[in-house]
Amino acid sequence: MAFAPEVDFDETVGGIYQSTAIVHFGDGDSQIHRVKAVTLLLRHTSGVVWTSKKISYTFDGHVWGVVTSPGAIFPRAMSVHR
Repeated sequence: MAFAPEVDFDETVGGIYQSTAIVHFGDGDSQIHRVKAVTLLLRHTSGVVWTSKKISYTFDGHVWGVVTSPGAIFPRAMSVHR
Protein backbone atom coordinates (compact mmCIF):
# COMPACT_ATOMS: atom_id res chain seq x y z
CA MET A 1 0.00 0.00 0.00
CA ALA A 2 1.37 3.39 -0.98
CA PHE A 3 1.26 6.21 1.56
CA ALA A 4 1.39 9.91 0.76
CA PRO A 5 4.50 11.61 2.19
CA GLU A 6 3.78 13.69 5.27
CA VAL A 7 5.74 15.95 7.60
CA ASP A 8 4.23 16.44 11.06
CA PHE A 9 5.67 19.03 13.44
CA ASP A 10 4.77 20.30 16.88
CA GLU A 11 2.63 17.31 17.73
CA THR A 12 1.94 17.14 21.44
CA VAL A 13 1.46 13.40 21.86
CA GLY A 14 3.83 13.55 24.84
CA GLY A 15 1.70 15.95 26.84
CA ILE A 16 2.77 19.47 27.78
CA TYR A 17 6.49 18.76 28.20
CA GLN A 18 7.55 17.67 24.72
CA SER A 19 6.99 18.41 21.07
CA THR A 20 7.25 15.65 18.47
CA ALA A 21 8.04 15.87 14.75
CA ILE A 22 7.59 12.95 12.36
CA VAL A 23 8.28 12.49 8.67
CA HIS A 24 6.26 9.70 7.01
CA PHE A 25 7.55 8.28 3.72
CA GLY A 26 7.82 5.20 1.52
CA ASP A 27 5.47 2.41 0.54
CA GLY A 28 5.35 0.96 4.06
CA ASP A 29 4.86 4.31 5.85
CA SER A 30 8.40 4.48 7.19
CA GLN A 31 8.80 7.10 9.92
CA ILE A 32 11.60 9.19 11.39
CA HIS A 33 10.79 10.81 14.74
CA ARG A 34 12.39 13.75 16.49
CA VAL A 35 11.42 14.76 20.03
CA LYS A 36 12.14 18.07 21.80
CA ALA A 37 11.77 18.56 25.53
CA VAL A 38 9.95 21.84 26.12
CA THR A 39 7.33 23.34 28.40
CA LEU A 40 4.30 23.96 26.23
CA LEU A 41 2.55 26.03 28.89
CA LEU A 42 4.30 29.06 27.37
CA ARG A 43 3.77 30.54 23.91
CA HIS A 44 6.15 29.32 21.19
CA THR A 45 6.57 29.44 17.42
CA SER A 46 7.25 26.16 15.64
CA GLY A 47 7.99 25.45 12.01
CA VAL A 48 9.50 23.21 9.39
CA VAL A 49 11.93 24.09 6.60
CA TRP A 50 11.87 21.61 3.74
CA THR A 51 14.57 21.67 1.05
CA SER A 52 15.77 19.18 -1.55
CA LYS A 53 18.43 17.88 0.89
CA LYS A 54 16.88 18.03 4.37
CA ILE A 55 13.93 18.71 6.61
CA SER A 56 14.67 21.03 9.53
CA TYR A 57 12.32 21.51 12.47
CA THR A 58 12.39 24.90 14.21
CA PHE A 59 11.22 26.11 17.58
CA ASP A 60 11.24 29.81 18.49
CA GLY A 61 13.42 30.50 15.42
CA HIS A 62 16.09 27.88 16.18
CA VAL A 63 16.63 24.54 14.44
CA TRP A 64 16.22 21.69 16.90
CA GLY A 65 15.93 18.64 14.66
CA VAL A 66 17.07 17.65 11.18
CA VAL A 67 16.25 14.74 8.86
CA THR A 68 18.66 14.06 5.98
CA SER A 69 17.79 10.46 5.00
CA PRO A 70 17.49 10.50 1.18
CA GLY A 71 14.34 8.34 1.17
CA ALA A 72 12.57 10.76 3.52
CA ILE A 73 13.21 13.83 1.36
CA PHE A 74 10.52 13.90 -1.33
CA PRO A 75 10.87 15.95 -4.50
CA ARG A 76 7.29 17.01 -5.13
CA ALA A 77 5.30 19.96 -3.81
CA MET A 78 3.41 19.67 -0.53
CA SER A 79 0.89 21.83 1.28
CA VAL A 80 0.01 22.65 4.88
CA HIS A 81 -3.10 21.08 6.41
CA ARG A 82 -4.58 21.92 9.79
